[in-house]
Amino acid sequence: MVRRAILTDEQLNGALAISQTSPGPLGLYVVIVGYFVAGVPGAMAGTGALATPALLALPLLRVVNKERSNLVKGATHGIVLASGVLMALAALRLAPGALTTPGLAVLAIAGFVALASGRVSPLTTVLSAAMLGAVCGQGMNS
Repeated sequence: MVRRAILTDEQLNGALAISQTSPGPLGLYVVIVGYFVAGVPGAMAGTGALATPALLALPLLRVVNKERSNLVKGATHGIVLASGVLMALAALRLAPGALTTPGLAVLAIAGFVALASGRVSPLTTVLSAAMLGAVCGQGMNS
């Protein structure tokens, strides 16, 4: 029997929020997603997925000689840009499920501006958004 676990948009948004408030690597949400989908074994698989690229990169860096350092730098910049695009696309796909009221849309824009300014830490932004989101959510139940 094949068992397929499906992650809801709400669970994915929760995983992203938890990972943003936690210290550690940006991709920590993979561990949380694994946990939501398959419990502890899923979290262990997510941990493996998070660690594998770094573990593979170390031997690759030894192979690359100093004459190719510009090639490695260029590839690294390309990977960073591609990762940014992928995160932006994921945010655009998750936004309709998260931005259910005009107040939450304003909150999202304010959070983006705060983070883009570089003057507010991600932890402060996420905690502030959680508190304000709770207040906005209370108004939805009334």
